[in-house]
Amino acid sequence: MKGFLKNLYITAFSLLLLFDTTFAAASDFKDFIYGTLIKKILSPLTVLVISLIVMYFFFNSAMYLFKANKSAEERKKIMESLMWSIIILFILFSVWGLVRMLAATLSLDLAI
Repeated sequence: MKGFLKNLYITAFSLLLLFDTTFAAASDFKDFIYGTLIKKILSPLTVLVISLIVMYFFFNSAMYLFKANKSAEERKKIMESLMWSIIILFILFSVWGLVRMLAATLSLDLAI
């Protein structure tokens, strides 16, 4: 069942790209890269990744609060997960800021 869902998602995503590029044909390669890859794939993907990481951070925070009375080993594992989620958020927002700064320097209009 898991393999079937994976194949279904891949097929639906491929058809979405196919129909999107077919019906909204780009005039040149730059328009294709900007219009399809950046606006329709990378922008929503960026928002999804940031949302998942923020949810992971809040989940770890809640687990740390709820399991405050548990063993030291469990708290240590949760604290380690919390630290990694903070590090990932920092790296993600740093890279995002660098990309925005580079885009502003090169006068690109990135809608991320």
